[in-house]
Amino acid sequence: MATIGRVPEFEATKEDFDSYLERFERWLAVNEIKDGKKADVFLIVLGPTEYGLLKGLIEPMKAVELNYAELTETLSRYFKPTPILIAERFRFYQRHQSQGETVADYILALKRLASTCEFARFLDDALRDKFVCGLTGEAYHRRLLSEKDLTFKKACDIALGLELAHRDTIELSGHAERQKGVHKVSDARGGKSSQRSHFFQSRPQGYTRTKQPTSQRSKPSCYRCGGDNHQHSKCRFHNEKCHNCGKVGHLQRVCKASKRTARAHKVSDAAQEEEGTTETVVELFTVYTAQQLKDGIYLNMELAGKQVKMQLDTGASVSLVPERLYKEKLKECPLQPASIRLSSYTGDTIPVLGQIQVPVRYEGKEWTLLLVIVKGEKSALLGRNWLQKIKLNWGEIFSLRNDKPVSQDTLTNMLEKHKELFKDGYGEIQDFTAKVRVQEGTKPIFHKPRPVPYALKEAVEKEPPTEE
Repeated sequence: MATIGRVPEFEATKEDFDSYLERFERWLAVNEIKDGKKADVFLIVLGPTEYGLLKGLIEPMKAVELNYAELTETLSRYFKPTPILIAERFRFYQRHQSQGETVADYILALKRLASTCEFARFLDDALRDKFVCGLTGEAYHRRLLSEKDLTFKKACDIALGLELAHRDTIELSGHAERQKGVHKVSDARGGKSSQRSHFFQSRPQGYTRTKQPTSQRSKPSCYRCGGDNHQHSKCRFHNEKCHNCGKVGHLQRVCKASKRTARAHKVSDAAQEEEGTTETVVELFTVYTAQQLKDGIYLNMELAGKQVKMQLDTGASVSLVPERLYKEKLKECPLQPASIRLSSYTGDTIPVLGQIQVPVRYEGKEWTLLLVIVKGEKSALLGRNWLQKIKLNWGEIFSLRNDKPVSQDTLTNMLEKHKELFKDGYGEIQDFTAKVRVQEGTKPIFHKPRPVPYALKEAVEKEPPTEE
């Protein structure tokens, strides 16, 4: 007799056993398979690995000696053991919306976790409470908490609507910005915009331009320092080195390069490229050296079920791992394109391979966080994007520890190595020439000395010892 549909072999690596069993029993019902044949058909659709597993579970009995109910119950106990209720509810209540996770995905995750919590009649209330508290975003909380007689379904509908409205608003804002750009004339040399023609088109009829007096016009500012009381040729900062671009002749506050590049510990959108793409420039404080690998502060994090030693770096805007570590421990997480460029504070570019969404576990709590994959032999960094989610015990991290006693020889060697720091008398700055720049015509100003604190007054009044 011809059968309706086809049921593939069961493979535990591809499908949950309960889900497979539901589809298999529907197939049995549609094709009117009798009870006496169900066990035989079930053994046929088992994959070779799963069939060998079943034989091991029922030893010394044979599979043909068991009926269909006994076979499925044996595999169900193995693939889905009875969960610990308290632990399952703990995982449910610890689940929060992850960074980049949509509301729909968060709803689905909560429903899956709640399926093993045995909430019974309390299920809807538990889902509603956890859903509202676990959402990321003040707008969601403000809207949902103001709703009376809120149910889980109603909360889901409202949150999905808010998310959709937010996404559409961003698209509309982007369209408005593009429309605004139609009235601008682009300067081919520097990409600057001119609204001259739009300005003249929008003048009202009978408009006459009033010439501004010379005294009211703004004076041209010095491009070296930004001041308006001198010319750039007489600026005292003409030999000053810019801390932004490294060039000599201007200060950082007037550096034009800062408009195109995000400076240290700041993430911003870079200027649009000619092709119209936008990428984010992220600068890191960390400079990778052999000494740093020994002296840094490290935390043991669980990434995708694997233990990874990560260096704590509050100067890094993003968390990252090298390519070697990704291939060894995280290759099951699909690599996605990354729209960021990384550079150290020295200006060296760090090649980026991509980014992944990785499950993170630390001290019993779980998150799904963004992780950047880079080339080279670098240490794994725990940056600020993770620190916004993971709450560390900073008091314990920065506490003074003395795990190993320091020997007298070690102390003696250290004092000898840095003996210049422990000399009597005043120190001396070597290989450095100071320059005091004073503008011509500057008049001296008298500043009254600060009053001495009463507790130190007697010591100050004493005559200081003279050097022999």
